[in-house]
Amino acid sequence: MTVLVADDEPALLRLVTRLLEPEGFRVLPAADGTEAAALLATADPCVELVLLDAGLRPQGADPILKTIAEEGLRVGAVLMSGSRLSDAARGLLDVCGGRYIAKPFAPDDLVEALRAVAPA
Repeated sequence: MTVLVADDEPALLRLVTRLLEPEGFRVLPAADGTEAAALLATADPCVELVLLDAGLRPQGADPILKTIAEEGLRVGAVLMSGSRLSDAARGLLDVCGGRYIAKPFAPDDLVEALRAVAPA
């Protein structure tokens, strides 16, 4: 299963990649929202999941979630954050059928969240 992982913290991006690959996920890393949006546009339909930092630069994860919702993409979404989610982010996540995971998280919780939103 291919997961687009977007976080502007390089150390966390590397850590998440190291956690997910042994679990059978193919990781497409993105260092910011612009790169994530480009990867989603060019890699679709191979991207089955997105794992996004809510505070992703430059505009947060909302534009990517909005694209998934508006275009009806069959992409499972997990939003991660070290702080409280905005109402707008929660609403978009609900529309996408996604999940929220708080940072810091246990590796098993991350894997479980991704598997829970994976398209059938």
